[in-house]
Amino acid sequence: MNPTLAHAAAFALDLAIKATLVFAVTAGLLFALRRASAATRHLVGTFGLAAALLLPVLTLALPRVPVPVQSSRCSPRVATWVRRRRRR
Repeated sequence: MNPTLAHAAAFALDLAIKATLVFAVTAGLLFALRRASAATRHLVGTFGLAAALLLPVLTLALPRVPVPVQSSRCSPRVATWVRRRRRR
């Protein structure tokens, strides 16, 4: 795979995950504010949409924060098999 294409795909996946989290938080806030005025709910929804639209710019402008992902534990036999498959 072309390195530029791989970088673009990783960037797109990163944005998709972040946008999903922004929309999930916005939906939770809207659910919590279901008895609030329509103007308040509209404001929260607008901020959520604006945050999702600003994600590409913020992702490029702000520094990355690496989040360590703990790998799943498997038997040494399976780990050896996976390493051999990756070398091919």
